Amino acid sequence: MTESEKEQVMKELAALRERVRYLEEVEKEFATLARALKDSETKYRFLVDKVQEAVLLVQDDTVKSVNPAAKIIGGYSADELRSVPFSEFIDAGDRDRVLALYRQALAAETVLDSITFGVIRKGGEVFQATTRFIPVNWEDRPALLCLMQDATRQGDLESQLLYAKKMEAVGTLAGGIAHDFNNHLQGISGYIQLLMMRGDRDRTEQGWLLQIERSVKRAAALTKQLLIFSRKEESRLEPIDLNEVVRQAQKTLARTIPESITAELKLAAELAPVDGDAVQLEHVLFNLGINAKDAMPAGGKIVIETRNSHLDETFCRNHVGVTPGAYVELTFADSGHGMDRETLERIFEPFYTTKGVGSGIGLGLAIVYGIVQSHHGLILCESNLEKGTTFRVYLPVQEREGAAPAKEERKRGDYRGAETI
Repeated sequence: MTESEKEQVMKELAALRERVRYLEEVEKEFATLARALKDSETKYRFLVDKVQEAVLLVQDDTVKSVNPAAKIIGGYSADELRSVPFSEFIDAGDRDRVLALYRQALAAETVLDSITFGVIRKGGEVFQATTRFIPVNWEDRPALLCLMQDATRQGDLESQLLYAKKMEAVGTLAGGIAHDFNNHLQGISGYIQLLMMRGDRDRTEQGWLLQIERSVKRAAALTKQLLIFSRKEESRLEPIDLNEVVRQAQKTLARTIPESITAELKLAAELAPVDGDAVQLEHVLFNLGINAKDAMPAGGKIVIETRNSHLDETFCRNHVGVTPGAYVELTFADSGHGMDRETLERIFEPFYTTKGVGSGIGLGLAIVYGIVQSHHGLILCESNLEKGTTFRVYLPVQEREGAAPAKEERKRGDYRGAETI
């Protein structure tokens, strides 16, 4: 091989080495981009999976990808969503309008906000959804990212939040008035005691003082109920067995409700302990019992049931004031005349009553609401006219190990002053 040929080989070898180094650099850059893309996709998937809005990626009227919220809202599995045209999920009355907006967003590459239309859930139920259309590229072709909220559920949550705020405001007002009123009653009671201690009163005047004293005690009992509703009455929370509380309350109710009303207990065998005030929780059961008695003037049946329950994220997203976790569920059902929707929406408001004058002031269920709130729980009510009423109380399970039984020696209070709607 001549010197010139050797020189040519060396040049080609150097060029080849340079090419190899270039390819290695390209490979490194490609690997870096691949990792970045994967990280970006992971972050995107994490964010999409965590949002509470339903996210659907739609291309050519086909659902390509969905997040867990979409499956929760519609009730379909991911495979079911991908196997049916997107347009088939839209209520027939809204379909043409929504598909026209779908095409408009794609053609103009414009984001469209606040599009409301009916969506068909699995099973046929239609709910109103508020949706945002965002044009995107998916595998180098135009697609649409649909961000969807259940407008019906959103409205329900807003109503629950407004109701909770209203009840809190009413409770604060009632608690302040009750506190001041109680101070005045204590002053009146003191002067009555001083007058009764004087020996120059005849029997008629002494009788008047006794009547005033009874009125003061009734007024004091009313202020105590207001303080319970406003949660300014201190709760003594301790580990308790709710089954024992139910048994004790049932004994009290048995002396109050007529024989024409039967009571059945369905108590869970291994009920988890809750942090509660046994006296106040008995008060809850007693007031619910009196409410049931008034709903069954001709007789009927009460069923009280306890069971362990778990509230998941879906349930908690639909109900204000509770977080996912273990709860004890207390169900109190009666076979009475039930309530209409208007009454059902106001049953926990203080001083709301459907009874005539002199038949109650409407504090019984307001007190129940206040006690449940003070236990960090939730109370729900279902009722239909002529079909009865069911109250469901959810109390968080006590976190520490061991539960003490509801204590018998604690004073159980005078339940007979309780009011109902």
